[in-house]
Amino acid sequence: GGQAAGDVNGKVRVSAGASGPAGLRRRRRRRKAQVLAAVFRELDTIRPDAVLCGAVAFPSGAAAIRWCSTRRKACVVFDDARPADVPRSRLTNLVKSIIHRNVGAFIRPGRPDDTDLSLWGIPRDRTFGGLNVVNNDRIAKLDRTIRERAEMERSHLGLPDKFFLGVGRQVPKKNWSALL
Repeated sequence: GGQAAGDVNGKVRVSAGASGPAGLRRRRRRRKAQVLAAVFRELDTIRPDAVLCGAVAFPSGAAAIRWCSTRRKACVVFDDARPADVPRSRLTNLVKSIIHRNVGAFIRPGRPDDTDLSLWGIPRDRTFGGLNVVNNDRIAKLDRTIRERAEMERSHLGLPDKFFLGVGRQVPKKNWSALL
């Protein structure tokens, strides 16, 4: 979806416009700035002594870490990333380690010593397990309720009798294609 930009030597130039790579980068920067402003506004309103936030890879997590750093508040990050999952450059790992200096502790899935996070400058004594916890009683109750109302809910949502629902990120490491 480009737009005609003018006539050069009898040929029409086409620019990528807002839908090209530069437009996408501008929209991402604008969205990150909006998230940063919203996180700062909300945290400044409630003024917590500590913040539990998502990973630095997500704009809201990065914004919360930055807010804690600038306000001298405690920060705990919950993150399931492992250095081996996504190869990163030395520069990226250096930047992550600098940012992580502002984090007091990390909550990880499973045992805290399952993954070596020293590549990102995170000492093992600041890593704790327990991220993937589920309230089984609540899930069982919700399951019973939904099953009792299944026909009504499917009709309301316009779903067929049989369908597949997948919830998760659509990235190669999640292996959706093998599941389907």
